[in-house]
Amino acid sequence: MLLKNRVSPKAELPVDDCTGFVFLDKAWKPKVTMHLENFMRGLQRKHPWALGGDFLKVTPHVLRRIFCTNMQ
Repeated sequence: MLLKNRVSPKAELPVDDCTGFVFLDKAWKPKVTMHLENFMRGLQRKHPWALGGDFLKVTPHVLRRIFCTNMQ
């Protein structure tokens, strides 16, 4: 569904000879961890009321560890 509705890039840059990435940034480059970290930091800054008082900083690494723990 994501690829079907996505605007196709005019020229997609290969990364290590790979193309067809699902999530691209504004420059049509594959999104990296930094994009997700900035997005999550912005959400935490905008909506502190939803997180409660003492909420730990959530990073992609934390999400990856939680996922792996739950999969075990």
